[in-house]
Amino acid sequence: MVQKRKVTKIPVLFRKWPRLKGGGIIAIFPTELGTDDPHTSSMYEHVGQHGAGDTRDVVQRTKRATPSEYASLLKELHKIGYRGLVVVQKLQQSFLAERRRKLAKMR
Repeated sequence: MVQKRKVTKIPVLFRKWPRLKGGGIIAIFPTELGTDDPHTSSMYEHVGQHGAGDTRDVVQRTKRATPSEYASLLKELHKIGYRGLVVVQKLQQSFLAERRRKLAKMR
């Protein structure tokens, strides 16, 4: 019997920068650590690709991207190996709690 590998669900917010900042789409992984600061998350953009940033700050400076706006970035994420992505629309307190939990495990 072949066992299927369980795919971990990864929340992702797709946000759009203002036109003055290039208007690009950014994927924020709110449960994935950005740095050793729990207020940062891992992020990804077409240009620049992986990075980290202050989760709340980036959300405040951007607006929600529509499915048609983030479709190509989602496709790129799948192409580079991201599986189990779950698109979420809002930050949740549980995301910060998850980052804090991950940091505590590392210390």
